[in-house]
Amino acid sequence: RCPGKASERKGNRNEQALSDSDASSGVLQGPEHSAGRVAHCGGDQRNGAEHPDVLRNDRRGSEVCHRRDQRILKGDFMYLRRLELRDAPLMLAWMHDEKVTRDLRTDFASKTLQDAENFIKWSWEDKENANYAIASDGDEYMGTVSLKHIEDGSAEFAITVRSEAMGHGYSWYGMESILEKAFNELELESVYWCVSRDNSRAVRFYDKHNFHEVIDIPQKVLDRYDGIENLKWYSVLKGDEFNVRDTVAGCKVIHIKTIPTVNAGELSFFEGTREVPFEIKRIYYISKVPEGVRRGFHAHKKLRQLLFCPYGRIQLILENRNGREEIELSDPSVGVVIDQCTWREMLWLQKDSVLCVAASDFYDVEDYIRDYEAFRSYIDG
Repeated sequence: RCPGKASERKGNRNEQALSDSDASSGVLQGPEHSAGRVAHCGGDQRNGAEHPDVLRNDRRGSEVCHRRDQRILKGDFMYLRRLELRDAPLMLAWMHDEKVTRDLRTDFASKTLQDAENFIKWSWEDKENANYAIASDGDEYMGTVSLKHIEDGSAEFAITVRSEAMGHGYSWYGMESILEKAFNELELESVYWCVSRDNSRAVRFYDKHNFHEVIDIPQKVLDRYDGIENLKWYSVLKGDEFNVRDTVAGCKVIHIKTIPTVNAGELSFFEGTREVPFEIKRIYYISKVPEGVRRGFHAHKKLRQLLFCPYGRIQLILENRNGREEIELSDPSVGVVIDQCTWREMLWLQKDSVLCVAASDFYDVEDYIRDYEAFRSYIDG
């Protein structure tokens, strides 16, 4: 969604300068330091240092914690919390670390401890932006993640982490958590950001995680980066899947090429023998299915297919020589290529969800295996 008119910021000059550099310039850096292990957000809280005044409530595999009047997200090994004055020395450390700031446009070397403290105080009262500390399980500040210019259902994403946090999953955890907050708590419709095209590591990271390049950018957003060239813009919309695994039961999960336009939706496309590894001879779709209904219950001997869900939520259960696994299809840009004899079942998780199939051959009744025991005999033989 197109971000609305930006309101004037409040705060003294130091607060303003640090706010702009810490967030907007952080977008130019992006999570290029995330090329390490990906932290899991869910699961039980690991034993270790905890806030004495934290009340934990399980939600969707992560923990939502209430510390005084501040809501924070807590997960394994790391979590988000509000910025505290005690974070200022470590914040200043990354500002003076050339490894962190070399790709940023702001002169961080001139920043002082007072600048860092002023920004933290300013963040407590800021209504236009949301700034959080990414903390270790020992509650040590590892970086800052932000949602900037929150307005009209959209916001700009920004993140910066200390060099000590690079390669340990803090950038990815901060990004995943702030997006969860944006869509589930703030009920935003879209989040966008940019990165220099010369920053190959950041570009690879975003492309790997299925973030889509945006072609149409509102002029008022571009004005914030006036004079900066060669930027690549990304966005993620509410409901998008951006951390999908590569395979399910040995079948490849693909990211269908998608071009989003701010305030005008997305265009997704694929071409036979290019994005899809076979010539497409038939396309069909299943629609108007009530919630809770199961379909499928068959396998194909030779037919290859691409399955994707352009609308709604469908659980796809696949079984073959690689075992039995399932995946939820809910993002139009995510599909599964079935290129081996595979038993499939589809559960409609949402009424009127649509399942589309691109097939490698015309309909052939002899290619179907509709009995499960016959299927097992076929693949085991």
